[in-house]
Amino acid sequence: MRWTLRSSGDGGWVPDWADSEPDPTPVPTIAWLTWHIGWWWTVAIDHVGSRTPHDRADIRWPGSGAATIGWLRALRTTWTTMLDRLADTDADLDRTTF
Repeated sequence: MRWTLRSSGDGGWVPDWADSEPDPTPVPTIAWLTWHIGWWWTVAIDHVGSRTPHDRADIRWPGSGAATIGWLRALRTTWTTMLDRLADTDADLDRTTF
């Protein structure tokens, strides 16, 4: 068994997902791993930005290698920009909003 992404029929992609981790854990494809990283980063950005987190089904995987790399780089830029807004104090790390 593999975790992968499958065409949704509307030009998008749907990730394999299990609400509880199967045993044995399926081997993930690169497509699934990049979607999962993008999903995690999107939701982490939502939390740090005090926004309602995106639903897993709303995270769209771009599909091609170049588009996926661009998507992950944009998420990285957003993440590092948010982290740069923090000062170097414990109080800043305890904050729940920006």
